[in-house]
Amino acid sequence: MEPGHRAMTPKSKGMTSHIGNPRLVDKRGARAHLFVGYHMTETVVIEEDRLVALAGGQNFREVGGYPARDGRVLKRRLIWRSARLDELTSDDIRNESLDAISTIADLRLASERALHPTVPAFAEKRTTLVWDEGDIDLSGDQRLFARDLKPDDYAEAVRHFYRSLADRHATHLASLYRHIAAGSLPVLIHCSAGKDRTGIAIALLLDLIGIRREYIIADYCKTAELLDWKRLTASAAAAGMQGKWMERLAPDALEILMRADRSYIEAAFRELEWRHGSISSFAKDVLGLSDSDLGRLQDNLLEG
Repeated sequence: MEPGHRAMTPKSKGMTSHIGNPRLVDKRGARAHLFVGYHMTETVVIEEDRLVALAGGQNFREVGGYPARDGRVLKRRLIWRSARLDELTSDDIRNESLDAISTIADLRLASERALHPTVPAFAEKRTTLVWDEGDIDLSGDQRLFARDLKPDDYAEAVRHFYRSLADRHATHLASLYRHIAAGSLPVLIHCSAGKDRTGIAIALLLDLIGIRREYIIADYCKTAELLDWKRLTASAAAAGMQGKWMERLAPDALEILMRADRSYIEAAFRELEWRHGSISSFAKDVLGLSDSDLGRLQDNLLEG
């Protein structure tokens, strides 16, 4: 078991330069996303059957079926992601989509877990992985607290945060990926909103097993449709969760921080690739993963 980690076990098509996330309606009439941008050669649609509608949960969905660069496909029903799990109802817990989940990877800090504990009836039959290291404080970038900046300046401050996100949570990522390589599946990965920490954890995992980048970005951006930020922040504020730095954010900065903008996750990828050459090199150099670890990740998660 890695230092700083605790496991709580059960008691018993054409190229375009447009950047953005426009919506479209697919041929079946279901809501979907069209993601276009540099290096993208096709329309990416996150299928609606990946989503799980829960009365007490948000941003709960499967990450599966995405194509890899080598022609294989991400297996279905092994990787899940969500926001926090403290308001799940009894009907939510009985949802058959959740039955197969055996491991919960909770990326939140201990203080967050104490304020918003996962519903016991959901956690008690599953192994929960938790870590006490990590940093979600944005106070180091004073641009977010200025009251007279343009939206682009606030967005650049969030991109700056994303550039350091993987390093801030290296302990989480290394341990999580080793657990998945060892077969701790199916796994539900979550934080408070399921956007930043969960977003980087899922994005890097998918890249390490060779999922095509446009699908990784589309998966990250899907969060924009699935979060009720007013509900999330209201309950956090009621529990004293927001903290001094969040209360000091300029209103425009807070709104931009809450976005699941493709430029945020792209900034994280560019930074890691600039410093390490590739995401796999980052995984080896910083996370300490071996070629064997990376091979087992692919074997466990890909098929075809």
